[in-house]
Amino acid sequence: MKKWVLLIVAVLLLLSPATGGCGKKEYSLTIAVNGQGTTDPSAGTYAYNKGEDVTITATPAFGWRFDHWSGDASGTNATVAIHIDGNKRVTANFSRITYSLTMAVNGSGAVDPTVGDHIYDPGTVVNIVATAGGGWQFINWSGDVADPFSAATTVTLHSSKTVAANFSQIPPLTISTLVEVQTATMTYLRNPLYPEGYQNSVPHLAFPQHPYLAPNGKSNMHNDAYMSDTYEISGPLGINPEVIFQRYGDFTNLCVTITFDSNGRILTVNARPDGYYVLAIDPDTLEELASYLLPPRHADDPLYPYYDTSGGAYFVLDNQDRILVADADNAIQVIQYVETEGQFELVRKYEMENYLVPMELPTRDHVQMAIPDWSGQVWWFATRFGIVGTLDPESGQVHTIELVGEEMQNSFTVGEDGVYIVTDHAMYRFHADVDGQVVQDWRTAYDRGTHVKPGMINQGSGTTPTLFGDMVAIADNADPRMNILFLRRTDGALVGKIPVFEEGQSTTENSTPGWVRQGEEGLEYSVIVENNYGRVSENIFAPGGIAKENVGGISRIDLVPDGMGGYTCKEIWRSAENSPTTVPKVSLANGMLYLYTYELLPGDDYAWYLAALDVETGETVFKIPTGTGLWYTDFGAPITLSPDGKTVHIGTLGGLLCIRDGKP
Repeated sequence: MKKWVLLIVAVLLLLSPATGGCGKKEYSLTIAVNGQGTTDPSAGTYAYNKGEDVTITATPAFGWRFDHWSGDASGTNATVAIHIDGNKRVTANFSRITYSLTMAVNGSGAVDPTVGDHIYDPGTVVNIVATAGGGWQFINWSGDVADPFSAATTVTLHSSKTVAANFSQIPPLTISTLVEVQTATMTYLRNPLYPEGYQNSVPHLAFPQHPYLAPNGKSNMHNDAYMSDTYEISGPLGINPEVIFQRYGDFTNLCVTITFDSNGRILTVNARPDGYYVLAIDPDTLEELASYLLPPRHADDPLYPYYDTSGGAYFVLDNQDRILVADADNAIQVIQYVETEGQFELVRKYEMENYLVPMELPTRDHVQMAIPDWSGQVWWFATRFGIVGTLDPESGQVHTIELVGEEMQNSFTVGEDGVYIVTDHAMYRFHADVDGQVVQDWRTAYDRGTHVKPGMINQGSGTTPTLFGDMVAIADNADPRMNILFLRRTDGALVGKIPVFEEGQSTTENSTPGWVRQGEEGLEYSVIVENNYGRVSENIFAPGGIAKENVGGISRIDLVPDGMGGYTCKEIWRSAENSPTTVPKVSLANGMLYLYTYELLPGDDYAWYLAALDVETGETVFKIPTGTGLWYTDFGAPITLSPDGKTVHIGTLGGLLCIRDGKP
């Protein structure tokens, strides 16, 4: 009997679960991995006592992510707790990380990779290319790309991304049909689609008034401190037009910058072979009221006469009716017309010879211009070969820095936040510290091309910076087409870029009139650019004149928000008008763009016209003939609108033109 009892006990022990040394039950836990990754504890089979809690953590390999647990565990948390109450099997599931690149197109064109979603491994650098459709051009990419303004660029995928290629339709060339209109005094041309007296004001935000300059529209070549080349007043509408021409010298005598003092007099600098003359002129009769001789330029200078923009071409009129002009001897003169004596007087003179770049004669550095800072504490000045400085008008103290190897042949722009200067290499913003020291805020290099294009003074931008809203606009000198660039004022970042005109025939030496308005998505910007490619200054006395080979063309470019936190550029219209030499102007009051256009006549004679274009459509509204040949040739002088709201003044090699509406 005892043997049977022992046998039964032995069988029961064999059939019962295993126990530890203390009699506890043990169970197995098997950990497995699906995909690439590890677990802690690592994959394998382990024995645990009944009732234990085991924590397992899953760690994915590079390029993988933990997905979920399966088996006797569930969930997507990488750490899971397993309660041991039986044999368990747990699998950590990992999945490969991939990112999607979504390609899109705005406008007409194609992209490579094609439109749609594409899957890539993390860190993949994807080459992307945009190709414009016929009649369209690539503008930029929206999204996180290496170079948003290059049609061929890359995207690096550290996350899923969406990029869109933005294309803009190239507007057809506008060639307006004009008909002759005969008046009692002249025959001129008018577009029959526009009624006589047509005007269409432009929505815009007003430009601020510089506290130390004459009122906007009256203070300098480009109208205001922002150098907007726009007016709040109207200009002639082509109603019974009258043309008056006045000479101030026996040979060439070009009125360059034209300003208006508080009594309405014209104050200008008249460039003649023997020197620059400051003139006071009656705005109605164009009679010379007084003159003041500035030093002549140096005839042995390699830049003389066609490529030297110093000596008095640029000046500003301040809020006290004083002319601030840098003369050919590199002095900044302060000159004022004295009403009681009917003549000019020298108020003060600042000698700047010690603040030039040293050069070997006959090459010389030149002070280009001076303009007050918005604080009035200093005046900014710049020299042709790279000096940027401040002048304390009270003490005469000067502070400078040198932009080594860079040239400045354009005028410059002053905003509340500093001075904006474009060189033949880069766009800059500077400010003056409390001591008047020059501080560089930012520098943005641009594409200066490979050579001096016909129509240009040097190998670089030919534009004075246009300041408006949050942006500053310039043109570059890129090949094969120049670009209009929009830079952010705060840091100089490029936010918009668009090529203009035809390949191999694209450049401008004149400023771009610009304005800003409030749009649905934010501020919207517009600029007008004229094509000066082919103008040859040395041909001024040749048959056909300076503009015989000028290609011509006018374009309006807009920068508008793209709805995704960025901007896109659009060419709104393109006109065939040929305005080769003058600084164009826009009347925001009547919506007209004023140009001085050239036409080659039989026998190599040539004619000049005041042309008015509708800024909304680019259509030519009217053209008024002013004269033919050399004496009616503009040579870089601006179109200037008179404060009377019906008159345009244009300096020519023969003197001063006045074009105005006559009596109805």
